[in-house]
Amino acid sequence: MKTRTSLQEKGFTLIEVLVSFVIVAIGMASILALQISSVKVDSKNLRMDDAMRTAEAELDRLRQMSRDNTSFFTTDQGKSYTVQSIDPDPDHTRTYTALLTDDKEVLFSDNATDWVRKDLSLTLRWTERIGPLDNQTSATKRITLSTYIVGEE
Repeated sequence: MKTRTSLQEKGFTLIEVLVSFVIVAIGMASILALQISSVKVDSKNLRMDDAMRTAEAELDRLRQMSRDNTSFFTTDQGKSYTVQSIDPDPDHTRTYTALLTDDKEVLFSDNATDWVRKDLSLTLRWTERIGPLDNQTSATKRITLSTYIVGEE
């Protein structure tokens, strides 16, 4: 009995299947690397967002304190203190080191009262662990917000 091999047989060869698996694996590895990078960037943005919201809340507190307390303008500057994160999730609560610096300028005097403009600069600092789990290092991050307050001294 004779067997005929037809050139029109349908199907894929083993080499074609292996090449397609390699191409798909490279594509999946690229997508996975992109996803990991995206998660890292998102985590960093969440930490920066928390620091920004905490700094804004602290500046609001300082503005309110300056309205309620006229001696606010004579307090010492340049002292570090700690600020708790305003993130409502207790697992993400951070503690920041805050440094308040001010510069004041007398705008005008009216009888016994000096009206001053106080430029406030609030810097929040924190430490983050970066790098792979087996070889992590620490990096100090900071964010600085500035505002001004006008009041009497």
